Amino acid sequence: MQKASMAAIDMVNKVTNLAVHVYKSYEKNGKLYAMVNGKERSAPNGYFTDGNKIYIDINAGNKGNGLMLFTLSHEVGHYIAKWNAQDFKAISDFLFEHYGENVPILDMLKYQKEKLKASYKEDGKPIPSEAQLEKEAQEELVCDMLSRMLADK
Repeated sequence: MQKASMAAIDMVNKVTNLAVHVYKSYEKNGKLYAMVNGKERSAPNGYFTDGNKIYIDINAGNKGNGLMLFTLSHEVGHYIAKWNAQDFKAISDFLFEHYGENVPILDMLKYQKEKLKASYKEDGKPIPSEAQLEKEAQEELVCDMLSRMLADK
């Protein structure tokens, strides 16, 4: 799975203006960690930085068993949200319409907000306003749904 994921990442780097980088998390005390922006933290499966850089953990998901491409799809969603709000809105509307009937959206948004609060706390940052948290949670949810949509036959 990692080899196939690396081939896909190479292709994305060749045919887009994205710069996808792969890093390797490490295990410590039974958990995965990585250096993110110079600080050790629980390893994210991946992250997007301003501009066009996406970072994917080679151990994404279940110790590298298949989630690199899902993570890449998720992070590409953040890229679209940042640089093309109109198309991200269209994607969001489609996903909420298509999956909304079968998925408990409100519960998932609540879960995303809790994850974001924990992340802010871990980073030592103040938790943003409820409105900002709602916006960020919705973006996270759409990016998660985008990952699943790309694998949906």
